[in-house]
Amino acid sequence: MKEYSIVTNRNNRKILVIYSPLNVETCADIKKNDFDAIFVDMADIDYEVNRLAIWKSSPVLLDKCWLKPQFVSLRLKNNIRMTQYIVDGYAGSPLDESFTMAIEDIMQHIDKLGLSYDSIEIMTANDLFCRLSQFALSRRVTTYTTAALNGIASGYTLLNAALFEYQETVYKQERLLFNQSLQEMGYAHPVRFYEKIHLCPRCKHSHLYFAECCPSCKSTNIVEESVIHHFRCANVSPESEYVYDDELRCPKCKHTLRHIGVDYDRPASVYQCKDCGKQFLHSEMKVTCSNCKNVTGPSELLQQDIMECAFTSAGVQALVSGDIFMAMEREVFSGYVGFEHFINALSVNMYSRISNEKVYSVIKLTVEDEAELKRLVKVFLARLPFSKLTTRKSQLYVLVVSDKGKSDEDLLSMEQILSYEIEDLKKEYTLDKYVLATLEEVNMFINEQKRMLKIN
Repeated sequence: MKEYSIVTNRNNRKILVIYSPLNVETCADIKKNDFDAIFVDMADIDYEVNRLAIWKSSPVLLDKCWLKPQFVSLRLKNNIRMTQYIVDGYAGSPLDESFTMAIEDIMQHIDKLGLSYDSIEIMTANDLFCRLSQFALSRRVTTYTTAALNGIASGYTLLNAALFEYQETVYKQERLLFNQSLQEMGYAHPVRFYEKIHLCPRCKHSHLYFAECCPSCKSTNIVEESVIHHFRCANVSPESEYVYDDELRCPKCKHTLRHIGVDYDRPASVYQCKDCGKQFLHSEMKVTCSNCKNVTGPSELLQQDIMECAFTSAGVQALVSGDIFMAMEREVFSGYVGFEHFINALSVNMYSRISNEKVYSVIKLTVEDEAELKRLVKVFLARLPFSKLTTRKSQLYVLVVSDKGKSDEDLLSMEQILSYEIEDLKKEYTLDKYVLATLEEVNMFINEQKRMLKIN
């Protein structure tokens, strides 16, 4: 059986028709310019075979297929699960009018945007996210959330579940950092609240299992049963102690109970643990993380607000031109950002939205000598590679995001670096220190800096 063929539609577009899970990227006989679109024409009885055929010809991450319209056989509709998020549609055949029109619509939109069919090599997680964002724009997707999708075991995804195949190799932390960087650079902004979710306090994973358990031994092997109150002798016992020969008989006075409300009532219920034998009125709830297997209580979970975000015009332009790849590289390796970017980094508050688990440590240093200011910038970039640093007029700002309880250590570290470089820190320069642990403190700091800059 042949693995593929190439057919031409009425608009002279060449369509690669795939009949089996062919790896287009490694097939030497298929060149990138041999086809304009892809049609997966199969409906195997095995779902995994169908899924594999779609992914091995996907326009999301394969260089040969990059951005090209991909349809699948109508026979696969409602039967490809999460893979539905990466296909453009369904058709009865590769020459169907619906597919023909969709090819022109997608390709015209790509040309109008100015997106290149020459993809950039993926070297980092940020490269992957940038490429997925470009693909989203090619399909007119301009908003996204980091909300969980049903069926994706690792929880979060970006832009229509395009990361489905890569959920186990790309960490949620990296996805959140990318989203934060987009907002800090002015490439995206939140447009509406989406939902509030809870996260594992250890690994920040969102897929959690809730189960009632015994307060004593924490076993989930518990049963709930009614408590029966016998009016005649005032006995109160679990219902199981009343059951006798398929009837209810009082274990105390041996009378048979026939009518609820006349002979007895059920005023409450009681739990019994089948493992330790303890009885209790109220069960507890325990939460198990599906990722790291950490077991905790509901009150210890972290809360996070999920927002729907939209690409700004600057973000669209950076994605279309490819400048975003270099911008993200500078974000990772440089640490020096513009003042507006620095303020955005505070405004976004990505981490402080997770139960305030992160704290901002900021030093503001006023240095009138321009040469000395530039020298100190280089010092901080060399010694604090994971900080954000900016200058505005004669002021130097350094930001480090800390875990709870470590902000004092970070401030001390920054002061020590300065003290090594400046002979008399307090007399020669103006030094201000800030610990910003809440959203209100961050906003107060931002407003103060903006006010001071206007005065200066």
